[in-house]
Amino acid sequence: MHGSVNPASRVTHLFTELCIRAGLTKTVKQKGKMVVKNKWCLHDLRRKANTDLRNRGASAKERAALLGHRTTSVNETHYETTVPTRERELIDGLPAFEMSA
Repeated sequence: MHGSVNPASRVTHLFTELCIRAGLTKTVKQKGKMVVKNKWCLHDLRRKANTDLRNRGASAKERAALLGHRTTSVNETHYETTVPTRERELIDGLPAFEMSA
């Protein structure tokens, strides 16, 4: 059906457009051309929310409920292995210093 649009696809498309407008982009080579792409995907927000909730002391059960999962297994098998450690977040938050010769 050409006329109907999947609501999830529409949200993803809008998120991508907003990120591009905000300058959160990267340039990649696609089919021989340089193309501006979104740096983030909508699912990155879910991963970030899981990390923030975990760092605030939320249990796996609480995080699963807040993120819309029926069980904690998704958090344990997917998010816990892909989210950065608290130390990495702290380091990434520091300002970058450039050294010139």
